[in-house]
Amino acid sequence: MKQLVPSIKIDIDSDQPYIFSLLGATSQSISVDIPGGEPCVTNKTTKEDCKLLFGDVVKAEIHSSVRRKMLQDPAVAARYTFNTEFVYTFDFYQHLLDIGTYSMNAAFSKVDLTPSLNNQPIQVLSKTKDGRYLWSFDIWHENCLE
Repeated sequence: MKQLVPSIKIDIDSDQPYIFSLLGATSQSISVDIPGGEPCVTNKTTKEDCKLLFGDVVKAEIHSSVRRKMLQDPAVAARYTFNTEFVYTFDFYQHLLDIGTYSMNAAFSKVDLTPSLNNQPIQVLSKTKDGRYLWSFDIWHENCLE
């Protein structure tokens, strides 16, 4: 996992298990738009458009792989902030977490998350380093209720 996302931090065996990754480095695509100009969220994919995010630093459109590489470095990512005047659309894809079976797809096996998470839901959130929530929701599975 570290080879795919060098800035990722994972600890699933602690009292407070977590997976931490930089939002701008892990999203398949990001679109930053003026209100009313944002893409339709029912589209299957989101077209990369980060001109408003990078401002004067990047004047032309860049490929998502360039943005991910730039923002996987915490020092570089720290130079950018979210402007509340814009609408941010993120497109995520991941193939490791199987919500249907409440398991993690490891190299050659599936790992049941129920014991590791102590029958608790998977919390999906975005949080600032100082602890403020941008959004948060819980994913429950029937395995948690047994």
